[in-house]
Amino acid sequence: MGDGKKREPNFTPDEKTHLFNIIFNGYGKKLEDKRTDRVSVTEKKQLWGRIQEEFNSTSPNTTFRSWESLKLLYENKKKDLRRKMAEEKKQRFMTGGGTVSPVKLDSVEEILLSVMNEKTIFGLSQDFDSDAINTNHSFAEDNSELNEYNTNPNRQEENWRGKRKAVEIKENWKKYKCSDLKLPVTPELCCTQNEATTSKVSQYTTCTPSSRWPTISEFDTNEEPDISTHTELLQMLGTKKTTEGELSSTQNEACTPSGSKTQATVSATLSSRRRPTKTVTTLTSSDLSAKYNLLLDRRLVLANKQIQAIDSEQDFLKIERSLKIDLLKSQIMNEKKKN
Repeated sequence: MGDGKKREPNFTPDEKTHLFNIIFNGYGKKLEDKRTDRVSVTEKKQLWGRIQEEFNSTSPNTTFRSWESLKLLYENKKKDLRRKMAEEKKQRFMTGGGTVSPVKLDSVEEILLSVMNEKTIFGLSQDFDSDAINTNHSFAEDNSELNEYNTNPNRQEENWRGKRKAVEIKENWKKYKCSDLKLPVTPELCCTQNEATTSKVSQYTTCTPSSRWPTISEFDTNEEPDISTHTELLQMLGTKKTTEGELSSTQNEACTPSGSKTQATVSATLSSRRRPTKTVTTLTSSDLSAKYNLLLDRRLVLANKQIQAIDSEQDFLKIERSLKIDLLKSQIMNEKKKN
């Protein structure tokens, strides 16, 4: 018949009960976890591999079952259970909330009902409209937890920073999980605000190495900074507390101890640091009309050339046709002479 897959025998009731007992005892919570930042797809595949080993080693039957067939049975049972519970909800809705004959569940479905997430079976609870369920909701615990979070700064800091160790960079990204994004930054990537500020300022300083430029944290808001020594830094930060003449003189004093630079060179360096501006000219109606007329002229030239090519092609076809007719006439005359 070919190399197609052979159909495996059906699962016996004992095998079904054995499988769902294994899932209930150690794997149900992780398999039904819907949050992608805690359990990844790769981890779930590894769990099914463990279930396969445990099932085949302790199975009451001698038939080997792959993890694909075990997972397929699990998913089909979940669909059947959802269908039954949806039918029960439909009957209850039709009776207006009255008594409904209970759904009959076997032992496997009872185990599965305790494993599955209630929201995937019964849906989300509705407090309004005709889908509302007569239950008393208490939000005391949620409010107390929210108040504790808002009033306890230590808890906020713990949630923000986390109590986990720094993780080394992994070369194998297949094992990387979304939960790793919540881990703190490694010490190699950490730096203080002062270090980051000084590194940015050092890129733009042009003075001698002996001169020291202070960080932003060293400036006092109540005191006026010393303009004679920090003019270039103030210019980068966008301060406009000095005139153009004072800037040129203070640049000479701070950057060149011998005073060799002149005011012209300082102004040239200041102007060179300015970003170039792009001038954009607006199109007037006359420019548009001129360009449009030029485009029309070119299109007319192309159209005339196409017409000339078509006319020459037609003339060529006429000449070719007349020559063919003359050739046929000459052939007919030659045949008549021979006869």
